[in-house]
Amino acid sequence: MERTLRNTLIGAFITVLVAFVGAWIQLNSRISILEVQVQNDHNLFMDNGHDMKELKDKVTDIQIKVTELGTRQQQDEYGHGKEYQ
Repeated sequence: MERTLRNTLIGAFITVLVAFVGAWIQLNSRISILEVQVQNDHNLFMDNGHDMKELKDKVTDIQIKVTELGTRQQQDEYGHGKEYQ
């Protein structure tokens, strides 16, 4: 009886140990996958940040050109050869 109880406890301990090791391995693999995803998201964010800077520069250039065009148009309407009343 004592030997059966001992074998049962050893079996239960080994089962719990194997389950713990399996859960630990699974948790570490999920963490590794998340680390890769975070790194990829970070790289994508940094690349998009560079693209956004280029886009902002282009928008600024367009705004400047539109302002210059509006100024020229006003000068053409009011300034060249027309007299004010």
